[in-house]
Amino acid sequence: IWTSLPERHYLISAEYWNNKTKSGILAGDNVIIRLVAGLKTATSASYPSSAEPRYKVLSDIGISTGELGSNWKQIQEGLLKIDESTLSIALNDNPESVRELFASDNNNDNRVDDGVGVAILEHLKPYTQLTSGLVTSKIKLAESTISENSKKVKDFESHLVSFEKKLKQKYLYMEQGVGKNKAVGNYLKNNFQRRGGDD
Repeated sequence: IWTSLPERHYLISAEYWNNKTKSGILAGDNVIIRLVAGLKTATSASYPSSAEPRYKVLSDIGISTGELGSNWKQIQEGLLKIDESTLSIALNDNPESVRELFASDNNNDNRVDDGVGVAILEHLKPYTQLTSGLVTSKIKLAESTISENSKKVKDFESHLVSFEKKLKQKYLYMEQGVGKNKAVGNYLKNNFQRRGGDD
């Protein structure tokens, strides 16, 4: 869409669309914002550990958002990067410590209740439940909105067809009226000319 200005500025800037393409169509959705924030919290939190060496955060085993001194913009993106050599050493030398970082039983009831994996699963539960999850609810809401909009479109199309008929009928009446007026005009004109000729 262009303005009438000579330099033809966009009404919506190209920068807006570039950012929209990079961020995705769900970037401003509150549900997605909460989901991402919760995942960031779960993956950056510190967890208790009883095994030695004590791995308390993911960066202890080579999983992080970037090495020390990384570009802040890249860190903010929240993408996890793996230092394969550090992770391999941790898995080979201290598998129990790695397991505890992801899933541990803190109250000795033989059920895992803490760790990165547990925190992520707990955070995802409200989003992924099949019948009452937030994602399912959003999909149902979107489907309902689409259905309502489709009905509105059909109703409007029906209204347009009806309105078009009315306009055509009015136009027809108008044409007929113009035709009658012309006929009357011609009749009067002929009569006046005849009378003028008789005089």
